[in-house]
Amino acid sequence: MLNTHMRYSQLSSNLPKYKVTIRVIDGFQSMIVNLTLEVDGISQARSVASKLFGAKNVVSVSEIRNEFIESTEILNSDQLKVKSLEDQKKRYADLAKQEKARQSLVKAQKKMQNAFSTATN
Repeated sequence: MLNTHMRYSQLSSNLPKYKVTIRVIDGFQSMIVNLTLEVDGISQARSVASKLFGAKNVVSVSEIRNEFIESTEILNSDQLKVKSLEDQKKRYADLAKQEKARQSLVKAQKKMQNAFSTATN
């Protein structure tokens, strides 16, 4: 049983971390859940996940390397604003491309309809 009065320093360790992807089935619904385990090795991570969730529900187990954790960058408010504007720019460019494609399709459909109506007359 887990001692709920332990300090964080007692829980933290230098063990390797593993990302475990689990399939959770609840009645008729199914979802994928990711969790992180700190254990000695990948086989131990798979074993623990299999015991907790059932072997059939363990989708994948992969090691989390430090380079991924270190590459996470915290943005300040100015950087977030710039990123938000860049994301909006990309979204609007995608919307413009979709609208041009839609207009092109409508134009082509009208041409085909006109060609079909003149061919039947």
